[in-house]
Amino acid sequence: RKAGIDLSKWGCGGAKSVEHLFWETYQQRGCIITGMADNRIKRVTRLVKIRLVAEIAGVDHMLFSRMQFMHDGQTVERKQVPLRKLTWKEMTDEELKDNSVLCQADCSLVESWKTGCKKTLEERLGLPRAWQEKHLVEDEEGQRFVLEDNIQSGGYPGLNTAYCIHEVTFRVRDPEHSGVQVIGLPEGQ
Repeated sequence: RKAGIDLSKWGCGGAKSVEHLFWETYQQRGCIITGMADNRIKRVTRLVKIRLVAEIAGVDHMLFSRMQFMHDGQTVERKQVPLRKLTWKEMTDEELKDNSVLCQADCSLVESWKTGCKKTLEERLGLPRAWQEKHLVEDEEGQRFVLEDNIQSGGYPGLNTAYCIHEVTFRVRDPEHSGVQVIGLPEGQ
């Protein structure tokens, strides 16, 4: 309340609870909280979003998830590319004071986006790293960093959030290869 955030909306109506923010920050290490000293609290989270593309009959097709399982057990139908929060490293109070590095494309305080991509493909899609190396190639032109700053979080009403997003494109080397059937190729389903 001291920072001007009304917590009465947290933990109900699809909003996450204070306990969930604690878990996300200190156990999952999927975000950090800055500005506590001057009551200008901001959540900073870094994500990797993966566009997995295969050319089928001369047309690019992208893999999307059609269902998201929420923290509270609900399911939401949405069209979304595979994504994952990057894991923050253990930090000292001194490292946290320099806010300027937290939202830069290359931040040494969080796992690399390349590592995040490998983990996302393995954890979300069940694609072992050997499979990734054999069947996928990174599209260098399809990589970009986006900063969405000062966003009011939908999950945490009233909490100012900075989303640092690495968008990465991988292309399937050979959509006709029998090894890519695990992602619905070559039919694209």
